[in-house]
Amino acid sequence: MPSRIAQAIALQPDIIAQLIETQQTAIQQIAHVIRDFDPRMVMIASYGHAANYAQYLFGTYAGLPVLSIAPTLYTLYQAPPLTQRTLLIAIAPTGDCRDLHEIIVQCQRQETITLSLTHNPDSPLAQAADYHIRLGEYTPEALTGSYPAQLTALAMLVAAITETAELQDTLAHLVHLMHATLHMTAEISRWIEQYRHLNRILIAGRGYNETTASEITRVINHVCTTRAELFGEIDWLYRTPIPADTPVLVIAPWGKTLRPMIELLNDLAQRQIDRLVICNDHTLSPFANHVLPLPIGLPEWLSPICAVLPGQVFAERLARLQLT
Repeated sequence: MPSRIAQAIALQPDIIAQLIETQQTAIQQIAHVIRDFDPRMVMIASYGHAANYAQYLFGTYAGLPVLSIAPTLYTLYQAPPLTQRTLLIAIAPTGDCRDLHEIIVQCQRQETITLSLTHNPDSPLAQAADYHIRLGEYTPEALTGSYPAQLTALAMLVAAITETAELQDTLAHLVHLMHATLHMTAEISRWIEQYRHLNRILIAGRGYNETTASEITRVINHVCTTRAELFGEIDWLYRTPIPADTPVLVIAPWGKTLRPMIELLNDLAQRQIDRLVICNDHTLSPFANHVLPLPIGLPEWLSPICAVLPGQVFAERLARLQLT
């Protein structure tokens, strides 16, 4: 019988389908306002990992710098930075966060458009912001899948702001790509047993998938007895001695970061380090002890939304083993 975590993971494509269906019109309207406002910068207020994704997304396609702001600047230090001509995006699953609420209030005193992303449209954060995007139904299952929903909402927003047909067309296939990814995770059950007593695992991602690495690290540490460690600076892995019993999970989908990730995998292979690889390029198979596959044709800018799924399934399967 599937665990509650497994059931929540399986629901994520449905949450994203609902988000796309119900919020598309609202996001188009918000994007129109943002284009007219013509911001010079985007600020992200969040305690999750979405800010990193937003930096690459807005920077690549909208040409806008993204700043992840420290909530304590507004609360503890009472020193809010100047935010003229800024788009503020506050992200909190429940929408009940005093620090982020205070940021919205402070920014509205300046020349700033405020936008909240939450699962609860009646929450304080949603009510305080100028505009709101609902991430899906307010249920425990929805909160488990909040990370893909947050990233999808940001992707939809950038596609609408830039009016890029290619981005919008690709988004139309996102739910299918998520279903395909989950279907391919069945392979994990065939080899997960060897990691039952795993004490430590290193997680590495680059570019868009730095945020994926952070989220997978969080999930493993939350549900497993295994300790996951994030390597945010990939170059450190070249210089760091890694014990033989410590595998490295490398997130290496097709895209700009593929070549440097292949170089990293080659280095790990020469050191005989166990390698788990989330990828959609068959040429990486010789570099991996185990492949966690992604669908062919998954574009790099959407890859974090799908690439997190094999990591979640790996964590859930491992947690179940460790409980028996």
